Amino acid sequence: FEDIKKSEMALKVIKNGDQAMLVLYRPSALIKYFQTWEQEVLDQLVVGMINLVPSEQSNKIYEVKAIAAESGYGPTLYDIAMSYIAPKYLMADRKEVSDAARRVWAHTFENRLGEYDTIEVTGENDVWKDKEGKEIPSLNQAYRLKKKLPIYPSVVVKDKQFFANERDRNKREEMLSTLEEQAWVYFRDRMK
Repeated sequence: FEDIKKSEMALKVIKNGDQAMLVLYRPSALIKYFQTWEQEVLDQLVVGMINLVPSEQSNKIYEVKAIAAESGYGPTLYDIAMSYIAPKYLMADRKEVSDAARRVWAHTFENRLGEYDTIEVTGENDVWKDKEGKEIPSLNQAYRLKKKLPIYPSVVVKDKQFFANERDRNKREEMLSTLEEQAWVYFRDRMK
């Protein structure tokens, strides 16, 4: 987490009702893009994104509907998301989980469980099972960090400072729109 805290990375929280998309990004890439309009600069903008929606199962739980991140940043994004939704819990999507996400949830369950409070996910249509019909414990838990990440406030402050420094309201909105659009492009490109 220290590399994020010491870096220029910022976190933009984009809310849509009860849903939220958290985008970890590099402000310098956004500035450079608006100076040069070079498409390849946008390839360096997004470090990762995670899309969260309230669970239909419980108002105490959010589901991850989409996540993509540069290598090594996936687990961090999950923890940042948990810090954002605290005191609520976070669980895997109930319909689809990529192989990479399964590995992160399994690693969390097998190696980091002591860092989290958990509640078991129940319900006939909500329980993940493998091909043999055996329940997958790591995907059938909702997780909450026992202690919020110390980096969460710093990356949010960097985002607020970045956008506050842009005095032109139209340019600020265009930058925000570009960031949100690029987050979805980033996700789409990683899912191919």
